[in-house]
Amino acid sequence: MRKTKNVNLWGDLQQDFVVENLNFGVDFEINLGSKPNLSKTLDSSKTPNFSKTQMQKKRKTTPKKQISSEKSFGRFYTPPFIVESILELSNYKKEKIRYKHVVDNSCGDGAFLVQIVERYCHAAKEQGASVEELKSELERFIHGVEIDQNECQKCVFRVSEVAKKFGVCGVKWDIFAGDSLCVERFDGVMDFVLGNPPYVRVHNLRVHNLGNSFETIKKFEFAKSGMTDLFIVFYEIGLKMLKKDGVLGYITPSSFFASVAGERMRAFFVANANLRKVVDLGHFQAFKNSTKATTYTTIIVLQKTKSGGFGGGFGGGFGSENKFANALKNKKNTMQHEAQHEAQHKIAYFKFDETSLKPVFVENLKSDEFYIDGKFYFADKNSLNLLKKIFYNTKHSDILVKNGYATLCDEIFVGDFAFNSPFLIPVLKASSGVWRRIFYPYDTHGKLVSEERLAQESELYAHLKNHKTRLENRDIWRGGGEKCWFAFGRTQALGDTYKPKLALNSLIKGAKELKICAVKSGEGVYGGLYITSTKTKFDEIERALRSYEFSRYVSLLGKYKNGGYFTFSSKDVKAFLDYVFAEKKKSSGKFEKNYL
Repeated sequence: MRKTKNVNLWGDLQQDFVVENLNFGVDFEINLGSKPNLSKTLDSSKTPNFSKTQMQKKRKTTPKKQISSEKSFGRFYTPPFIVESILELSNYKKEKIRYKHVVDNSCGDGAFLVQIVERYCHAAKEQGASVEELKSELERFIHGVEIDQNECQKCVFRVSEVAKKFGVCGVKWDIFAGDSLCVERFDGVMDFVLGNPPYVRVHNLRVHNLGNSFETIKKFEFAKSGMTDLFIVFYEIGLKMLKKDGVLGYITPSSFFASVAGERMRAFFVANANLRKVVDLGHFQAFKNSTKATTYTTIIVLQKTKSGGFGGGFGGGFGSENKFANALKNKKNTMQHEAQHEAQHKIAYFKFDETSLKPVFVENLKSDEFYIDGKFYFADKNSLNLLKKIFYNTKHSDILVKNGYATLCDEIFVGDFAFNSPFLIPVLKASSGVWRRIFYPYDTHGKLVSEERLAQESELYAHLKNHKTRLENRDIWRGGGEKCWFAFGRTQALGDTYKPKLALNSLIKGAKELKICAVKSGEGVYGGLYITSTKTKFDEIERALRSYEFSRYVSLLGKYKNGGYFTFSSKDVKAFLDYVFAEKKKSSGKFEKNYL
């Protein structure tokens, strides 16, 4: 716990306060900055007007241009039902919103601002505002930033059309073309920050030559972990824009729940009690018209707390990088620390109903219930308790779970060969359950055979020589591959070829999709996982994996894949089996066979 003096809170408030990190015990020293001047607005009379015909023409973009726009600017336009959900969850409604500053800091063509302006106009009219008063309030309290000039002009046109329905014309909108990464004049005065920030990996900013955006992004505190995404930085930007007790409502990818890139942000949200509402959209595709294949999203509502936030920067943020790194190594110890904070605030957790297209309340959760092992998991309390038992289990079984062969060129190594050779062995593709044969250039100890020995197998050697150039171009020099043109791309699984194994696919909807198959000594596995054990019987392991508990556990991990599937890793399976066979008493006959 660290005491920070003379912190400049917005509204010219000076006071001493204590910031306590509930997660890692890391000191925060947060400079909340000074209240900015919002006197400068954009005169809409200087913005080109668009007729409806011109607007329709501008909307007719080619697929190629649309793809470029999405990749470069991370632009995915928000459907009205998502906008409505975010405004409702953020309490941007009725009389509460009048005289309240609101900004969409990546407003696009105005999906949010159109509904925001309409709601504001209704609220003002219901309270008896005159046309002149309403015009003045729209100019003063509605704000927008958009990096694309054309989209910004569309937005101004659309909100102007809404205002006209209420008899208001000639509004000098504070909606302008600019880069929110560099906009600071809104910091500390917004009552609401609402929108759909851009989704783009930072390396794409260099690929698409977007100026100095990459260097600018890496200066943000939330961007200092992993390969970050622009939307993570926009959470920091949005919180900076808020005044004390201000509310942020975004729809963004849910990947930050567990990603390395979201690590610092998750820690900050918990330490400062920012989270208020979470809607996990699961597999539901909110952006179905996007050229992007799949985007798994969440609606997040935050509140800028009195004890936490930031203005011009973190002013030290998490302290030194070494201190933060050391704290991360001890994440499992945080469970005991978090348990001491029973009085912490609760967040409202919702699922998204695909039929009504609305959030459905599930349960109120405390941070020590959804913040597990340094990551965010959202479900009912009973399910989250199962996750905790698995993650915090300290006992280990003899069961090992590993990835199968990685040749980095399966179409050459694996096939229905018309010839025989002692270097061709049976192999199972775990993901499909299909048996074939694989060229296996190793002895019984996993040692690579010589090319001279291989050349004695004339048909096999001819097959390999025909593809030598392609095999030499594999990236086998990285990640433990042997520097030989006919070796596997990686050495993983070689040591277990001559052991009995249990193969397992790693992409399921529920237990019915599990493909579990016994693999004998001398047979291999690729395209999935396999399990070895000297003490635990394979039928007991299979029974555990086919249980309702395992399917539920996999879904709770939240590793969504297209078509309603979930994926999981060897580490995930190992953790579950350790929990079952080491932490729990063996009662394998009682495993449920229910399916999700």
